[in-house]
Amino acid sequence: MQSMYATFDSSLPDDSQEIGNRFIQPGHNVASRVQEGLKKLGYPITDVENHEDFGWSFHVGPIGLFKRKPSVWCLFQAQEPWLLITEQIRGFFILKDDAYYQCVLDDIKAIMVADPDFSNLNWLSEEAYTGQKPRWNVVSNIFQFSMALLVIFLCTLPQFGFVLAIVLFSSALANLGSNAALGNEYWDNHKWPMFLSLVVSSAIVWSFERFQRKKSEPNKNVKEQKTGKEKTLIEQARDCLVWPMKYFAAILLMIGLVYLVC
Repeated sequence: MQSMYATFDSSLPDDSQEIGNRFIQPGHNVASRVQEGLKKLGYPITDVENHEDFGWSFHVGPIGLFKRKPSVWCLFQAQEPWLLITEQIRGFFILKDDAYYQCVLDDIKAIMVADPDFSNLNWLSEEAYTGQKPRWNVVSNIFQFSMALLVIFLCTLPQFGFVLAIVLFSSALANLGSNAALGNEYWDNHKWPMFLSLVVSSAIVWSFERFQRKKSEPNKNVKEQKTGKEKTLIEQARDCLVWPMKYFAAILLMIGLVYLVC
């Protein structure tokens, strides 16, 4: 279960605004009413924000760089009837949690059913509402499984610790920087800061590999000329596990592009 839709009626007043040539969609009061109800239940939750003038949205659930569960994104759009779109936001290397998602949906339903300003609540699957089957479920699952296998394999390589440290450090800086400069929880609501941190990590790893190669190549040639010995099977196996760092740089860039697109 990836996305669920709900249609409903609301008797709350129209809170749309016109600021200059810009029209601000109604629905802030509708989204705030549900958001406040979820906050009272103890959910960690973001503030209600204008979602690119398509409606009003917020995130429910674990928030932050090292969250272990997906969050639930909620978008309220002013239509006839009103539309609520919910979606699991799994993030980076986070598997979906249908049980947690259903729990959030049940609490949203209870809040709206108990509120006299909401009526005719009707929940629909993405396929039922749009008339189309979800396209990215299979691709997304394959991607998550492939990334898990890739991480398990990379953990066996000697350079993995260094690369992981670079990724965590750059991601932490991007998290703190984006939230400080662009607003609290900006990191959780936008993909490009994580993508940028992976690009920077890729550049650092690639630059480090070039520096190490230039530094170690002369010493390697001299050592081989002096010893003149053939490598043992153990040494050959060890060399197979020592990937050039440029491969890690390419993998980080690939992960960043896939994450940004998906």
